[in-house]
Amino acid sequence: MQPMFPRGGPAAAYRGAVRIEKSRNIMESLDQLAKKAIKLKPVERIRLVEAVLYSLDKPDPDIEQSWVVEAEAQYEAYKRGELEAIDWDEIRKRYER
Repeated sequence: MQPMFPRGGPAAAYRGAVRIEKSRNIMESLDQLAKKAIKLKPVERIRLVEAVLYSLDKPDPDIEQSWVVEAEAQYEAYKRGELEAIDWDEIRKRYER
């Protein structure tokens, strides 16, 4: 016969049920928020999206430093004549296709 409660007894079962209920409430809140957001004017939706994306954009100092090192190395290679510059108009033409 299987035990009535998961390992940890009734307290563990209760905590699990509370977590499930909280998850359900969060999902309902997100659904409500999405419905409200969809009703916004396009400009307001763009601002909302920008705000959410901005809140996620937390630069990693190690990655930022790596980009600085790479950019400096490429610039030095360009000054030594090891890299050729490409005109912005040429780059734009490549990606307009």
